[in-house]
Amino acid sequence: MTDAGDWVRNAVGRYVGNQATLPNAVIVGAAGVAETIARALSTVTASALSTAFTLATVASQSGDVREAFGLQRRDLRSTATEARDRIGESVRSARDEIRGSIVDYDVLIDAFA
Repeated sequence: MTDAGDWVRNAVGRYVGNQATLPNAVIVGAAGVAETIARALSTVTASALSTAFTLATVASQSGDVREAFGLQRRDLRSTATEARDRIGESVRSARDEIRGSIVDYDVLIDAFA
């Protein structure tokens, strides 16, 4: 019985030791994604504010607001697209890090497929 208990303790210890990187990878991955989202939101917000001030300036100078709006809208859309791409890349990177921290990931996927 003592041998069985030692065997179980060793097996659990090896498993926990091997899998201990998983919680850390999840936390680091989530933090990286959250940081990317915060940066993307601030970039898009700054671009939107810039657009508003540019349109206000054009309007106050009796300029062509419609043309300025079209240009600013394209710039804002481009900024938002770039931000979305950065977020997607951050999520992919976090996912890869998490998968990399799981020992025998391919075996587990096959077992649950």
